[in-house]
Amino acid sequence: MKTIFKITIITLYMLFVAENVFAANTLAINSMTKSDACFGPAVSFNVIFQKTGNYTSGNKFIAQLSDASGGWGSPINIGSITSTVSNGYPIPSIIPANTSVGSGYKIRVVSTTPVIISNSVSFIINPLPLANAGSSSAICIGSSITLGTTAVGGN
Repeated sequence: MKTIFKITIITLYMLFVAENVFAANTLAINSMTKSDACFGPAVSFNVIFQKTGNYTSGNKFIAQLSDASGGWGSPINIGSITSTVSNGYPIPSIIPANTSVGSGYKIRVVSTTPVIISNSVSFIINPLPLANAGSSSAICIGSSITLGTTAVGGN
């Protein structure tokens, strides 16, 4: 009976160690504080992610932006943190100024040690609204006119 008890304890310990040492590392984007932006100025926001597994000291979590059609051939690094941080930690990120208009962009998070890639989340760069005076009449100094805006291809 003592031998069976010892074998059971040792087996349970080995399963616990194996589960924690060999746990798969994963990354997943939980949310972002923005999902779209207008063409023109740089846009700041946070990418909030979740991780599982073990990451080496000095590891970087990097937020990346795809090309306008969602391809990852040459991703742009838009933010990073150096850490083995806990879940839900934000990566401060910036979409560069004058990033081309498009609705096919994706954002993902990658780690450096080990190299793990998260899911990707859609991001839209909308065109600037166009202003139309509504007529071609001249406006004199000191006169006023009401302008309206219409969003073209976006919000």
